[in-house]
Amino acid sequence: MALEQSINCDSKSKGANNPFVTEDEDNADDTLLSNIATGVVVLNEVTDRLVNTFEIGTTSMHDFVNARLDTNKVCFWDPLKKLKIDTFKVTRTISLKGTRGKVVTLNADFSFVHPDESDETRRKTAKSALMPILERNVNSISRLPVSELRTAVIIEVSQQEQQSLGRWQYRAMSIKAAERQERGESLSMEIKIHKQNMPVPKQWKKFISNPKNKQNLATFLCESLRTILKTQLHPWQNVVIAGFKDGRETVSCIRVNSSSVSSLFSDQEEADTRLLLHVKHASNTHQRVVLQSPDTDVAVLCVAHFQNIRCCELWFQTGLKDKARFIPIHSLQSSLGPLLSKALPAYHALTGCDTTSAFSGIGNKKSWKVLVNDSQAQQQLPSLGEDGLNCL
Repeated sequence: MALEQSINCDSKSKGANNPFVTEDEDNADDTLLSNIATGVVVLNEVTDRLVNTFEIGTTSMHDFVNARLDTNKVCFWDPLKKLKIDTFKVTRTISLKGTRGKVVTLNADFSFVHPDESDETRRKTAKSALMPILERNVNSISRLPVSELRTAVIIEVSQQEQQSLGRWQYRAMSIKAAERQERGESLSMEIKIHKQNMPVPKQWKKFISNPKNKQNLATFLCESLRTILKTQLHPWQNVVIAGFKDGRETVSCIRVNSSSVSSLFSDQEEADTRLLLHVKHASNTHQRVVLQSPDTDVAVLCVAHFQNIRCCELWFQTGLKDKARFIPIHSLQSSLGPLLSKALPAYHALTGCDTTSAFSGIGNKKSWKVLVNDSQAQQQLPSLGEDGLNCL
């Protein structure tokens, strides 16, 4: 009785299923076995084995004693045969004939688009898989070529004329916050950074998983950088730091002085889109811009908006160690053409990101081939989100 009352209270507070309440009281004995937390109903064959686990185990024990102790039909030290009792995670499988006559085995609950209305989870995909596909159209190089063009570097700290640093904003109410919560990035306690000699947290991954700690760390680093750069910069160098006042304010640092850049004020949450604002700002005074980022999303945005940036050369630096490379965005945009370049952001979002589910069984290679050969899709995708659902 106490267990029933406890589960009843917990189910009301958390929205879980109550195993003591059935929809049909007259057929309570025939109620299907289901998961208390998720409500997932187990297959009939799985239910029989789960319910009769004790009897199955007892029979297996008697067989063991009879075969190995009483009659010695089986050596006592021979391996035991696993009973393989199915659980809630086990699903029925079906076999389908795929391409070239190959038989493919799929789960019975397989779905091409995920989630549906009853499931809030999303089917994840490797977004970085698009990068190798795009790089086939250009020649990436390991070193930036020497040029007389005035160069601005975004994010990467190097000996160029202008450098720019950007960071994320961490809002409590946003789509990105929901994604961070799903990843479990809100479990650690908040730590305020008051001075430079504070000890580094021993559990660094746990510390950095909290968005508030990331924001506090970024604010501390921005203030520290501004103080240091005033004495360390050469007269011809200029470093632009985005991250002051909760990430909205951008400060330009030169030797001895720093000032706010009003034209770079932004309330965008993600650094991906704010980086393009910095690229556009740098292109006003620099003919060549180098943008360093490990994110495929940023590369897609660079290709799509290169014509609006209006610089002679835009290089995307990505990769680590022996995979570090410079990708000429200006050449990539020219190779893809204006239509395909403008369709990239919508295509990248539809094939799976933080806020949309990926297609099951249809990767980037297959969908990219379809997009390249479909001129109508290339014309309609750039307007996705602007004209409602008319483009679909």
